[in-house]
Amino acid sequence: MKKTTILFLVVAVTFGIYLRDALGFANENAKSSVFKHLKKGQIVSLKENANNYSIQVLSNLPLGHKILEIGTDYLVLEDATASFTLSIPVTSIKSISYLKLNLQGDK
Repeated sequence: MKKTTILFLVVAVTFGIYLRDALGFANENAKSSVFKHLKKGQIVSLKENANNYSIQVLSNLPLGHKILEIGTDYLVLEDATASFTLSIPVTSIKSISYLKLNLQGDK
């Protein structure tokens, strides 16, 4: 009887883990890691290529698209005039790059 209970628990836990993974609930942080360096309110430059987007993060530049929302698998941007919002799924993002300026010289 004791072995049956333990076996049942092992099967139930294994099935629960499988079901969680199959439904996409596993490791939400792994999905959001693509956007881990982005912040709400940040200004970015958006370039549209054939079927995808390239995003460049611009520090201290007033023009560009503002990040309104960061989801686990999407990004919502607002254009510079605040006229349009654009929701971009993670599957449509080709790259995210960051502009680094060294105005102090090499040290």
